[in-house]
Amino acid sequence: MFSFFTAKPTLNRLKHLELCEAVQLKNVEKNVNKSLYKRNTMYESYAKLNYSLGKKEIDNFSYALDKKGYYHPVNFWVNVDSYNYRRFAQQILTLKKDIYDNGGKVVFMGIPNKYNEAWTKGYKGIPYNDYNKQLDELLLWNRRYGIDYVDFRETLKKSKIDYNKMFYKTDEYWSATASFLAFKDLVNYLNEEENANLDKSGYYRNIKNYEVKYYNNKFLGSYARRAGKSMIKGGLEDFETIAPKFKGNITFEGKTGDYKDTVLDESKLNYSSVYDSNVVGYYMSGIKKTQTIINNDNPKGLKILWLRDPAASPLIVDTIPLCSKIDCVWGKYATDGYIKKILKENKYDYVFISYETVNLVPEFFDFYKNDHPKIGDKAKSKAQSEKK
Repeated sequence: MFSFFTAKPTLNRLKHLELCEAVQLKNVEKNVNKSLYKRNTMYESYAKLNYSLGKKEIDNFSYALDKKGYYHPVNFWVNVDSYNYRRFAQQILTLKKDIYDNGGKVVFMGIPNKYNEAWTKGYKGIPYNDYNKQLDELLLWNRRYGIDYVDFRETLKKSKIDYNKMFYKTDEYWSATASFLAFKDLVNYLNEEENANLDKSGYYRNIKNYEVKYYNNKFLGSYARRAGKSMIKGGLEDFETIAPKFKGNITFEGKTGDYKDTVLDESKLNYSSVYDSNVVGYYMSGIKKTQTIINNDNPKGLKILWLRDPAASPLIVDTIPLCSKIDCVWGKYATDGYIKKILKENKYDYVFISYETVNLVPEFFDFYKNDHPKIGDKAKSKAQSEKK
């Protein structure tokens, strides 16, 4: 008992010192972050050193280059996390049943992972983050349960476009060209498999009806902003945009007007520091918890609920001409309560789910997580035929 009371002040003192140290460290970090010049100079000095030494990885295997000079996230433990993808598919199946009762359908979209052995040549021994097996497993269960899906990895493979047309060197997201190819395949899929009868003339799938522009030396992706552009030959990249030549009448976030007045935000292309830029926010001004797009030119078009992440933004913009309304929700905010409420309040033709492979995690599959799948006769027979 005596030893406890004599030791107690010492323990309290130690806790106080730990707290002070934590506060001091937090203040140091805060001051460093405030001093952007110092922070960015530190990043670049470290990147230059690694580049001069011929290293292909940086920051203890946080990022690494492939043989074409593209940044990729990597991990020391080689394997990326796996989850219960069968359960994710069951949750999508329950969602499918609920919207099917109101005349709607669900389509899951497989967004391409930047690292893919089909188009990436990596250095031996570097553990690049490869989430393709995770997506493969989820799509396997989708087939088993009769859930419709489009695998945009196959879109890029079939297109045979160059790797530098698919992705940016310094960022995780796909290019405007890759997204537009996905849009074309999505429309083809909906027409062939769902009898959607969209874009009969092919006008909206014709790239000649769009303006393709490249903003030279304008883009520094999120990977390089964290690890330094000096590891990349050439530094800043050209940023590609694809904007319709045709007029639009769109209502988005309190504004009504043409594409460039609403969903295409050219102000994101101007910035004071490339390290704090958000050029990909050109599409839809970046991502928010929820966003709604109204196409006033097509009141009889599709009504869509789109569970998405930032990678989906250019694809969503491409889809606008075919729709009357698109309700977008960031996947990590697509909670069980939110999804059930919005489905009760709205009648949708489709629910689209499009997540990057890195976001195939429980946080993005909160909806129906406590519900058992309800397999209707049609879905059940389709699942059984898939198993055979």
